[in-house]
Amino acid sequence: MLFRSKALFDWGITDTLRFRGGKQLATRAPNIAELFQANTQSWSVQFGGEPCATNSAFTYGANPARNPNAASVKALCSQIIGSVAPTYYSAAGQAQISPVVWLPFVDATGNPKVNPEEANTTTAGIVWRPNTKHEKINGLSLSVDYYDINITDMISVEGALTVYEKCLSAASNPTYSATNPACLKIHRNPVTGGATTTTVSYVNAAFADVSGVDITADWKAQLAGGNFGVNFMISSLLNYKTQDTAKAPVIDWKGSLGPTATTSLNNGAYDFRTFTTVNYGRNKWNLALRWRHLPTAIDASLVSEVQRSAANTAESGDATAAADGGERAE
Repeated sequence: MLFRSKALFDWGITDTLRFRGGKQLATRAPNIAELFQANTQSWSVQFGGEPCATNSAFTYGANPARNPNAASVKALCSQIIGSVAPTYYSAAGQAQISPVVWLPFVDATGNPKVNPEEANTTTAGIVWRPNTKHEKINGLSLSVDYYDINITDMISVEGALTVYEKCLSAASNPTYSATNPACLKIHRNPVTGGATTTTVSYVNAAFADVSGVDITADWKAQLAGGNFGVNFMISSLLNYKTQDTAKAPVIDWKGSLGPTATTSLNNGAYDFRTFTTVNYGRNKWNLALRWRHLPTAIDASLVSEVQRSAANTAESGDATAAADGGERAE
């Protein structure tokens, strides 16, 4: 059952000033691809190295300097890799693995059991329209609107790192069993033991919060026997945060070309966008010209690098505090 509700208000404070806003709860059912997509392979850029490698930066990986359970993780990875594990874990094999960048491939298929996602939207704004004796001035309208969109149970594709963490982490696989459902999704090269593909699907695990402010100026007037109008809007993004799973880091994509393809959101989290529209209509014809400006933005992979670096720094600090017997507030 899909539940939707919407409440809007519009209050005329004065003859020229109005206050408007609303609250909406909406649901989006999964589309055909999210339900029945055939196997589709893609890749992404991840920072922190390969989780099974002994130089991995992840706290659940096989690096003994990062994970006290590294020996158990290495043993588990060896079971998954199979008979070529000694080749993979040889000095020569590990020397070929980057401790910084990993390019995992995933085989994604649709999930008929995926559920609808839910969005909670809040808006609030003011509109000013002059009321003077001059008709051309009265054609002006200025507005400022704030919006906040919070999406829970967002439909997203599991990332390779998410699957590896579920398999290798003591929290989700305390017995370090190679038959754990997540471990069965991991595939390794039968010759080198290196990572190949990871089998993933669509799940209701992600979260997103998007907020911003839209400022609009609109002017209309009678000109040369027709209707002339100019509309200018600047949409400023306050935050564009996503989280792949409950345990994954929250990433703010503001100022980047993200988010990545693991979410159902459109990419391009620019700091701001401007839209200018000029139109003129007369009798039965109308001419309109629209111009959109987008500022420079960093690549989505760089946002992941910054986030991963920050997460690793925080985890190192937590480990140091624990070793010193200190307390940490959550």
